[in-house]
Amino acid sequence: MKIHPACACLPEMAEDEYEELKRSIASGWDANKEPILLFEGMLLDGRHRWKACKEVKVEPVLREWDRLACDGDPFLFVWQQHSARRNWKSDEQKLLCYDKLESMRKQAREAVEARANAARSEATKAQPRTPDGRRLASGGSSGGAPTRRDPAEKESRSSRSAVAAKAGVDRNAVQRVATLQKLAKDTKRPDIIVAVEKGKSARRAIEELKQEKRNQERSAVIASGVEMPQGLLLGDFRKVGVQIPDNSVSLFFTDPPYDRQAIKLFDALGELAAAKLAPGGSLICYVGHIQLPEAIEALGRHLRFWWPVACIHSGSQALMREYGIRVGWKPMLWYVKKTRHDPSDIIKDVTTGERQKEEHEWQQSLAEAEYYIEHLCPGDGIVCDPFLGSGTTAVAAKKLKRPWVGIEIDPGTAAKAARRIGKS
Repeated sequence: MKIHPACACLPEMAEDEYEELKRSIASGWDANKEPILLFEGMLLDGRHRWKACKEVKVEPVLREWDRLACDGDPFLFVWQQHSARRNWKSDEQKLLCYDKLESMRKQAREAVEARANAARSEATKAQPRTPDGRRLASGGSSGGAPTRRDPAEKESRSSRSAVAAKAGVDRNAVQRVATLQKLAKDTKRPDIIVAVEKGKSARRAIEELKQEKRNQERSAVIASGVEMPQGLLLGDFRKVGVQIPDNSVSLFFTDPPYDRQAIKLFDALGELAAAKLAPGGSLICYVGHIQLPEAIEALGRHLRFWWPVACIHSGSQALMREYGIRVGWKPMLWYVKKTRHDPSDIIKDVTTGERQKEEHEWQQSLAEAEYYIEHLCPGDGIVCDPFLGSGTTAVAAKKLKRPWVGIEIDPGTAAKAARRIGKS
């Protein structure tokens, strides 16, 4: 039997649930209590019961769906039947199903309206005319009966909260689905949407697509043949950093990765800075909150801890679900080689900057780099960033007319940074 599109939107029942359904049907299930509903010759509700009945050789009870239910809207009926009782794998899976049903509802309404408009047009053409060609007025309303508008149309541009409330999901799931859909479109991976509809983790899918997008961008940038500017070193800072002369750098300003695996990099970073910084030079380093204890210890083996700095970014704030914390600031650690060169230059320990992610998803604000370069690197001093990334430190140093050295391990990211630096 053909499945109605609304019913086909719903995810397949899990294998263990389906086996339990078959056992229930085979052991004397009352089919009259849960009849299988049909609409326009298609199975509207109960496709798993239909399949299970066939497999265990039990005659199902078929009934025509009552068109008075849900104002004759089969898509709305299916959603109301299953939105609360179905075992959804995630809010994202549920929201994707809701979106598909809403899209089909809209198409069905538009088709009905198109047929009604066509019928009115034909009726108008068929109206009798006066001898001079004018149409005679009809006895009914000139516009016909008003078409019922669904409340969902009024919310087509609603906020995430409104969409979440209507779909019965968490508000953040709406943003994750929007991110997922955009990434799937950018990377030409519609299959990943299907996978989430079937139960794949949306967070895992997003990370997978982000990595794929980075790989695609990397390949495109490398293929463009961007010339590396002087000062940009390609490779692992632990290897190519030896090219920097000892005691030559006034300021290390850098932003290592924030994941737990990156914690092991801080010892090597401290070692490199201790060798390359001139006496009185500084290291300013962004640090992930979860990295703080290990980072402080690792960098302290090589340099003198000077001060903590709080970086407050405007815009959205990350949620650390594991700790139950909404993060409103980012730590930066300040170390020096022996002592600070000029403590008479007063520096604020709280800095703010606009969110800037145009070049890279981990990009930091130019405002912070400019502030610390201006105060901690003299005009003839060198600025070094061993994790150059999108090139923010180099762009800020170039703007302030300071020599710079940047190291980037990823060729594609380095090429994008080079292009950005060249434009600055």
